[in-house]
Amino acid sequence: MIEAVRARKRELGISQLSLAKRLGVSQGHLSKVLSKKALVSDKINGRMLKFLERIEEGEHVTTDQLEQEILSALRESPTFRTLVISALEMHKKA
Repeated sequence: MIEAVRARKRELGISQLSLAKRLGVSQGHLSKVLSKKALVSDKINGRMLKFLERIEEGEHVTTDQLEQEILSALRESPTFRTLVISALEMHKKA
C-alpha cells in the first residue's frame, strides 16, 4: 500500500504536503509513514485507499488545486501567521 501511494504521488507530481492534507495528517507524520518509520493506523490506511481509488477513477489534480491546497495549509500554519504579523508590524513602523 505504501509503495502504491508513493508511486502515485510521484506520478501525479504532488508534494508531500499536498498529499498529507488530502489524507488529513501532518506532513511530518506522512513522511514517517511513507518511510515506514511509523505504523499506519486503520484510519490513515482507509484514507490512503480512498486516495488511490479516486485517482484510479480519473480524478485529475490541477496546478491551481495544488496551489490552493498549499496556500490553505500555509494559512493554518502558526509559523505563517507569525511571519504575517511581523510583516504587518514592520509595515506600521515604516
